[in-house]
Amino acid sequence: MYTVLTILLCAVLYCLIYILLKLYAKWDIIKFYMKHNGPRYFPYFGNIVFSGNNVLATYLKVRRDYGMPYAIWIHDDLCYATDDPKEIKVILNHPDCFNKATFYSKVVESCLFDGFALIPISEIDKWKLYRRFAAKSMRPAMWKDFLPVFHEYSQRLNRSFKKSKQFTNFDDFFASLNNIVFQTFMVNFLGMENYHMRDIDNFTTGIQKLLAVLGRRTTFQRVIPDYFWKYHTENGKDFCNIINTIRKQVYEIIQMKRQAFQKETNNDTLNSTKFLNSYLQDEGTVFTDEEIFHQVYFLAAASTETSALSVCFILLQLGMDQDVQEKVHQEIIDLLGTDKEIALQDLNKLKYTEQVIFETLRIYPVLPFLGRQATSNIRLDGKIIPKGTNIIVSPYMIHRNEKYWPDCEKFDPERFNTEESKNIEPGSFVPFLLGPRDCVGRHYGMTMMKVFLTNIIREFRIVARKQSIDDMKLSYYITMKPTSNVDLQFIQRAPNH
Repeated sequence: MYTVLTILLCAVLYCLIYILLKLYAKWDIIKFYMKHNGPRYFPYFGNIVFSGNNVLATYLKVRRDYGMPYAIWIHDDLCYATDDPKEIKVILNHPDCFNKATFYSKVVESCLFDGFALIPISEIDKWKLYRRFAAKSMRPAMWKDFLPVFHEYSQRLNRSFKKSKQFTNFDDFFASLNNIVFQTFMVNFLGMENYHMRDIDNFTTGIQKLLAVLGRRTTFQRVIPDYFWKYHTENGKDFCNIINTIRKQVYEIIQMKRQAFQKETNNDTLNSTKFLNSYLQDEGTVFTDEEIFHQVYFLAAASTETSALSVCFILLQLGMDQDVQEKVHQEIIDLLGTDKEIALQDLNKLKYTEQVIFETLRIYPVLPFLGRQATSNIRLDGKIIPKGTNIIVSPYMIHRNEKYWPDCEKFDPERFNTEESKNIEPGSFVPFLLGPRDCVGRHYGMTMMKVFLTNIIREFRIVARKQSIDDMKLSYYITMKPTSNVDLQFIQRAPNH
C-alpha cells in the first residue's frame, strides 16, 4: 500500500517539477502572453478553445472575443496572432522569423518529412539549394512549355463539365478540377504523361486526407504525444499508411526516370529543366530517393491542391456574380475570340480577369493561416516578441479587415484596377506571402489559372444557387474549403457567343 502511494506521490511530484521547469524556461514568453488578450492558459494543454472540427471558426471566435492582436496557446506553444500589415511585413521579411511555427513544423518532422518548405534557418544552405531547384523549374523561360499543357488539360476539364453539367457536392467539384491540375503537375514537373488515372486518384485523395489529418493534429490533437499519435490513434495510423502509399508511387516514378537516364543519357528531352529531371541530373549534388520524394510531395501538395482550390473559388464566385462573369467573358472574347489558343503575349492583356483572380484570392485565401517562429527577440513596433514565440499571420483575417478593405465582404474586382490598387496598404494583401519564403510558384499558378479560366468561361456560363459570400460556410484543413453544399451548373454557351 505504502509502495503504491509512494510511487503516486513521486509521479505527482515529478509532474509538478516538470511543469515548473517548463514555466521557468518560458517565463519571458508567459510575461508576453499576460500583456495581451487571449483565452486562459493551462500548462501542457494550452488554451481549451479548440472544440468541434472547425479550426477557422475557432480562430475567428477568439478574434471576436478578444480582439486583435491576441495570444493563444496551442499545447505548450504560444502563438501571437496579428492582422497588422506593418507587423506582417516585418515578420515575413525578418531573418529571425525564417523558421516555420513549431506547432506544425514539429508535427510534420515527427512524421518523417523534410521538404524545403520546413527547413530551418540553421540549414539555410540546404534550403537555398532546394529552393533553387524549384525556382528553376518554374522560371518564365519554361512558360512556353507549360502553356500547351495547360491548354490541353483545361480542354479535358471542359469535356468532363459537359458530361457532369451540375455539381451539388463541393468534394466532387473539387475532385474533378484537382485531378486535372495534378495531371498538369505530372507532365510539367515530373515529365510523366498518360499516368494511370487510378494512381492519380490515389495520390490526390491521399494529399487531401493528409492535409485534413494535419489540420487536426496541429490543433485539436496537439497534446497527444507523437509516438502514441502515430501508432495508436486512427488519424496517426491513417497518416502513416497514406504516406507509405504515396512514397511507393513516387519511388516508382523516380526509378522509371533513373532507368530512362541510364538508357538515354544524350536525350535532349531528358537533359531538361523539369523539376524531377533536375534532381536526377549530375549537378555536383547526389540526392537520395527519399530526399527527392520529400521535395516531390511538397511541391505536388503546394502546386496542385492550392491552385485547384483557387480555381474552384473563382468559378463559384463567378457563378454568384453574373455581371462580373459577363465582363470576364467579354474580355476573353475581345482578346481571343471563341477558339484561339492563349499565347504568352496574351497573358498580361487579361487585366480584368486578373483583377477577378486577385479579388477571389483576397476573399478566399486557400491558405488562411501560416506561422513563423521567433528564433531571437524581435522588436515589433514598440513591443518585444520573445524568442520562442510563434507568430500567426492570417491572410484570411487581414484580407477581411475593414480598416484596409472597406466593405470587405463585398466581391469587387475594381479594388485591383490600376488606380485603386495604388491605395492598397503594403502587407494587407498576401495571398502569395512575402519575404524569402514567399510562394515560389506564384507566376506558375497565375498562368495556369488564366489559361483554365479562359477556356472554361469561353465554353460555359456558370450559374450558382448561392448568391452571396455569406452563404459560403468555410473550414480549415491546412487549406481552406467550403463545408456547405454547392449547386453549380455549367451551361454550354451557343457557338460563336
